[in-house]
Amino acid sequence: MKNVNNVRLILVLVFAIAAISSACGTDPPEPGDDDDNGADADTDTDTDTDTDTDTDTDADSDADGDSDADSDSDSDSDSDADSDADSDADSDSDSDTDSDADSDADSDSDADSDSDSDSDSDSDADTDADSDTDSDSDSDSDSDADSDSDSDTDTIPEEEICDEVDFDIDVEKIDILIVVDRSQSMCNQGIWDDMRDALVQVVGEIDHRINFGLMFYPSLECISGNPTGDTQCLEPQDGNTPAEIPFMEFGEPDPATIIADAFNDHDCCGGTPTAPTLNAGKDYLDSLDPIRDRYVILATDGAPNCNASLDGNNCTCTNGSASCSSTMCLDDTLAIAAAGDLYSGGYPVFVVGYQVPDAWTTVMESMADAGSGGANSHFNVENPDDFVDALTEIVDSLMDCDFDIDWNAIDPLATRDPELVNVHCLENSGDDADETNELMLNHDCATGDDGWTWFDLDSFTLCPNSCQDLKEGHCATIKATFPCEIPTSPQSATKR
Repeated sequence: MKNVNNVRLILVLVFAIAAISSACGTDPPEPGDDDDNGADADTDTDTDTDTDTDTDTDADSDADGDSDADSDSDSDSDSDADSDADSDADSDSDSDTDSDADSDADSDSDADSDSDSDSDSDSDADTDADSDTDSDSDSDSDSDADSDSDSDTDTIPEEEICDEVDFDIDVEKIDILIVVDRSQSMCNQGIWDDMRDALVQVVGEIDHRINFGLMFYPSLECISGNPTGDTQCLEPQDGNTPAEIPFMEFGEPDPATIIADAFNDHDCCGGTPTAPTLNAGKDYLDSLDPIRDRYVILATDGAPNCNASLDGNNCTCTNGSASCSSTMCLDDTLAIAAAGDLYSGGYPVFVVGYQVPDAWTTVMESMADAGSGGANSHFNVENPDDFVDALTEIVDSLMDCDFDIDWNAIDPLATRDPELVNVHCLENSGDDADETNELMLNHDCATGDDGWTWFDLDSFTLCPNSCQDLKEGHCATIKATFPCEIPTSPQSATKR
């Protein structure tokens, strides 16, 4: 009885559900259909098979045909019509309208806002951050990394020179009086022509730095081929024509030609009156205005003689005999004293002996010693090349390459830093000091090196190669320039 009642209850529930469905206007679901009254199998009201409410076949709720959730027809999730994820119309992912991937409005691939291809913010094509077209980081247009407009790597513009000091080489000239033995033995041994050629060569090379004077002895009154007893031992005479004291004055133009002509016009004659000739040379030098340093070079082939006060039977004869006339006696004592007198008077003497016999080398050495205050030995030469070398060595020793700086005379605004001072070798005195004639500061001036170095805090010297250039006439002026420590208008102070 109880089971019958349960069946009845189930039937009542079924009919109740059917009635409710009929009242709502819907049919009970049938196999293969959903509950949305559509012909598809989804639960929305449209006719497609997805679960959204639009009429396309994708699963989003917009009306386009793609699978994203925006309302445009592309496949990305933004609201524009392109396929990237940003809101502009290009295909990259940034928000600008160009085709690159950065966020600026230019068409290059970097992240800055200019139109070039580098990553800086300026409009040029280089990779630095300044506005010029070079590749360095400063604001000037040159290729170095400093902020001035020149092409070097320092920070001082070339025009910012506060002071200059010119060392005009011409006013540094010295005087050298060449005293040449023309005794008969000079021609007998063929030395006369060799000495001429050597002197012409050396003087011609360096007359731009040195004023040369010339004296012959014995006097030109001694004429070759017809000597007289009185003239054979006569020292150069003052007032003669041609002039003998000196034969050539200091500072004559083209001294090499004058020397060549003098040797060609006058042959050898007589003895060797060295002592009175050196005394005459000192008298001449003393008569001059002492405006520059002066030196003497004595060139001879033998021992001094011509002292008539000596006893030929009690002397050393210069002709090798056991006894001789007084004028043939060795006159070493007076000759050495004359050389010493020149040195004491401020005129150092250099002695060059040309093929001097060993018997007379002691005399040559003693004259050289007395004539230099013990500083020099005599030069014993055997041929023209030796003579050229000896003359060159003497002249080089007299031409130093040291220059003094008076810091008190330098502009107060100029640097006092020795490392910043520049030194230039100017071929012509009027040339400008620039990088083409600048000598490099070289703290290790070894033999053969170029440049210059400080000798002490108040003077500098040229290194050997640069000093030789100076001696050979390649530098008319040595100029030192002093950059400003504080930028100012260029000033100039010239020392001459």
